[in-house]
Amino acid sequence: MEELGFTGLKLLAFLQRRGESTLTYIPQALNVSHSELYYAVEVLRKKGLIEVVDTWAGRRLKLTEKGARVARLLVEAEEELGRAG
Repeated sequence: MEELGFTGLKLLAFLQRRGESTLTYIPQALNVSHSELYYAVEVLRKKGLIEVVDTWAGRRLKLTEKGARVARLLVEAEEELGRAG
């Protein structure tokens, strides 16, 4: 889990909440650099958690089935921890 990094975890939660998103929009939405994003994308892609889809509107990211399961648990944990405080 550690190799996913904070940016990777943020990206999984973001895609769980939003669905697909373009690579150009995500750095601004998550307040991360392009290099942080591209590193996280590569790690998540290699782990089979996200797909990069080329469309007429540009490159988009979306969760795989496995990624959706992991992201759902991550968001649930995030919400539970938010209630605990």
